[in-house]
Amino acid sequence: MTCLNLGSLFAQDPGFSVSVGNAHYIAPNLFEFDIMIQSTGSPATFNFRTFQGGLFINPSWKGAGTITASYVSGSTQLSGLGYNGSIQWNPSDNFINLSVNTGVRNGGSPQATVIGTSPVRVMTMRLFSTANFNCSTSPNLQFNYNQSVTPLRLRSAVSWRTANPDVNYNLHYPGRTFGGTAVFNGETWSLSDADGRSPVNSAANPSSCPLQMNLVTFIQAFVNPSTGLMDNSGSGLLNALGESPNSMDVDTITVTLVNSSTLADVESQKVILKSDGSSLTYFTGSAIGTSCYIRVNHRNSLETWSAGPVNMAANTTYNFSSNQNQAYGDNLVQVAGVWAMYSGDVNQDGFIGGDDVGAVDNDNLAGLFFTYTTSDINGDLFVGGDDVGVVDNNNLAGVYLLRP
Repeated sequence: MTCLNLGSLFAQDPGFSVSVGNAHYIAPNLFEFDIMIQSTGSPATFNFRTFQGGLFINPSWKGAGTITASYVSGSTQLSGLGYNGSIQWNPSDNFINLSVNTGVRNGGSPQATVIGTSPVRVMTMRLFSTANFNCSTSPNLQFNYNQSVTPLRLRSAVSWRTANPDVNYNLHYPGRTFGGTAVFNGETWSLSDADGRSPVNSAANPSSCPLQMNLVTFIQAFVNPSTGLMDNSGSGLLNALGESPNSMDVDTITVTLVNSSTLADVESQKVILKSDGSSLTYFTGSAIGTSCYIRVNHRNSLETWSAGPVNMAANTTYNFSSNQNQAYGDNLVQVAGVWAMYSGDVNQDGFIGGDDVGAVDNDNLAGLFFTYTTSDINGDLFVGGDDVGVVDNNNLAGVYLLRP
């Protein structure tokens, strides 16, 4: 780890930028955003210690619900995170207070994170509301500049440390002048700022409602012919494994919107697939009014595309199971009265081939059971001859990926 020079005042007062980034809806009442930090001058790196943030949000966007603020576990890119700090939502002033600390000791040695000129994600914040946010307006996330007010939760600050773990410096400290340049959401920080707040990072503040996609997708081998549901393990596979309390939760699929002209990915989300084939996906509103292919991926099934471009509305529905021609190239198989994605592309190379058969057969011979594995083709928690049979039949049929 590169340490700062104790003799350099400029090293003690680095230039840095803090910003809100990647703000997006997970659902109409669930919103996430990142706090990013980077070095902006000389020195090119500095030892980051803590971030304390005061963030105002637009009360019109908040709506009538009760908000809970939380830290998304594992979301930080900090290399020496010792303490996740605290998060508090203050409804009286529509204010989020949060802190992240890397400055704890570990066996007498400092744990600090070197910040360079590339943005580093300090944390991901999640806001949950008991009612939908007012997505017709923007959350307008703004950092607070006012350092003289009390309580401390109203302050935004960054601190850093030198090579000596006992010497820490802060953007704001009584009787000390900050010699670097601090930028919040693109504006240079100043105690004399007119409104005491940073501007809004408009690129990270969605001003449109999320796109809701209601999808119906079945997986060939998961379908139980007796029930017509994907419940071969007695309930949804994720439920049977204890991974979900919902008895209908089968597995995850990745749903991607693909630009119909360039075939470039627009946005992708991993969602829960229910035993009745349904899934609910929320995308940002940027795709509303455009035309996109819908691509579905599952861990041991053949990638499947919508038959053609779909016009994206705020509420979009697409049913792969109703007819074979719902998939590009009619690349679906009928089972128990529904059309389903082909099972058996274990290695996800776009072909169901001998290597897939071999992988499943080997796990069958090894007697794998009650485990979440790609070789459990039918989702009954056992790798058996029936799994081998599905893959072998699709291999003999010459099944492969068809796409635009």
